[in-house]
Parts: sequence; structure tokens; C-alpha cells
Amino acid sequence: MKKIWILMLILIIFGVFPILTVRADFGPKSAVTIDIIGINKPYFFELLYEDALPIESEREDAYQLAIESGMMEQSFFPEMVKDFSEDGFISSLLYRDRPTVPYEIEEHSFRYTYIPPQTFKLILIFEDSTYLTSPIITTKLFNSHVTWDLANVNTSMIQSNIGVIEEDIPFFQMSSDLLIRIIVTIGVELLILLAFKYRLKKSYLLVLGVNLFTQTALTVFMFLMRYYFMPYFGEIIGLTIGEFLIFFIEIIIFMKFLKEKSSKRAFGYAMIANIASLILGFILMLIFWL
Repeated sequence: MKKIWILMLILIIFGVFPILTVRADFGPKSAVTIDIIGINKPYFFELLYEDALPIESEREDAYQLAIESGMMEQSFFPEMVKDFSEDGFISSLLYRDRPTVPYEIEEHSFRYTYIPPQTFKLILIFEDSTYLTSPIITTKLFNSHVTWDLANVNTSMIQSNIGVIEEDIPFFQMSSDLLIRIIVTIGVELLILLAFKYRLKKSYLLVLGVNLFTQTALTVFMFLMRYYFMPYFGEIIGLTIGEFLIFFIEIIIFMKFLKEKSSKRAFGYAMIANIASLILGFILMLIFWL
């Protein structure tokens, strides 16, 4: 018994490790897509991150390097951006250590694909050097979708912290994802219990109660990895380690309390049910990825 708990502790440590390192430079990279609504004239778009402006010579060098390297694919690149600072936010393209270059995926829609800052402002600079800046926003999701609504905003004058900026949270998709995983997995485990010829109501209530706890905890963990920390790799690691932990927990509980049949049959049920849950988890994961 002691060895089992030691093994579980080791698995938990390895399970937590990916969360502690999700911001490291490996695995999938977080991204943000930004949609701009209500603008119908040419503009330069930039994401501002929180930092202090470097000295003047470094600003000039950064601006010239950006021009010469062709990092910006927009129609014009105003010089004022190199000296711009508002509320402690400056150009991410010119000064941020990580590459922070927007890709225009369609008109008025930009995407940053290499770990953009979670807290930022946006700026639009027009050809006559007037500009608009957004309020500060802090995103929550690993892959974020932000909308900056400038409808009914006067674009002929300089305005700061203007418009409505918000992150789109797919609550319906997140909730359905969570519920489908839990319901399908528990349903399969109850069917396997039936196949093992358990018939008593108390057996089903025990298995249902245990799985409501274990599968809900596992599904919530995978849910957090999928939407907030590390999709794909994090989900795979979480599912694999989680099912092993659940396997040990359920062996202990079912061999002790699932008394309708022998302890040997309870052990066999726990093993088969968790193998099925692991396989089903991977299948559901692939379905939700598509």
C-alpha cells in the first residue's frame, strides 16, 4: 500500500510539472486573434506591451531594423510608433524580446502566434498621424480571440482608451465539452460494470459516485489544459497521468467496497474500465480537436 501511494505522489508531481512550464519555449505556443470593428480607412495597427521606452539611439536602431528586415507587411509604418508610450505600454514589434509580429489573416483581423503578452493595449495610427488606443486588456485563454469595437467612434481626432475591447469566451463550447466528456465516460464505465455481471443497485451507486468524483476531476483538469494552459500536449499528459492515478484510486476503493462479487473481479473491472476510459478519452480528444 505504501508503495502505491509513493507511486501516486510521483505521478502527481509529473502531472503538475507541465503546468509549471507551459510558458517555457516548447510545445504549442499561445496565440491571440484580434478583430477590429468599425474602421473603414487605412491604418497602421500595433500591439502595445508593458515596458519602458529604451534610449533614443536604441529606438532609432530598432525602427530602422524593422523597416530593413521587412517585418511589417502593412501599407505604411509611421515613425511615431518608435517614440510612442501610453500608460507604460510601448511597441511590441520594435522592443519586445519575443517576435511579436501581426499576421493579417483577413481584412481587419490580425493574429499573433508566438506567445503574445497577456496584458496589452492596441493602437491604430492613421495616415494623417491621428491615432486611437484601446483600453488595457488581460486575456485568459491560451488561444484568445479579442474584439476591439470602434463603431460610432470619431476617427478624425486623437483619442486614448477608446472603444470596447473584450475577449470572446466560448462558454457554450466549453460547457458542452466538459459535460459530454463526463457523461460519456461515466456511461461507458457503467456499461462495463453491467458486462461484469454486477446487478445490485448499491454496486452501481458506488461506481457512479466514485466516477462522478474521479472523472469530473480529470475532465476539469483536461478542460483547464485545453483552454487555459497547454492544449494537445497538456491534454495528452493530463489524460494519461490522470487515468493512472484514477486506476490506483479505484482499485483500492472497489476491492474494498465493491462486495457484490469477488475482490479479483473488482480488480478486473477497475482495470478494464480504466483502460476503456483512457482509450475513450483519446477518442474524444481527437473529436474535439477536429
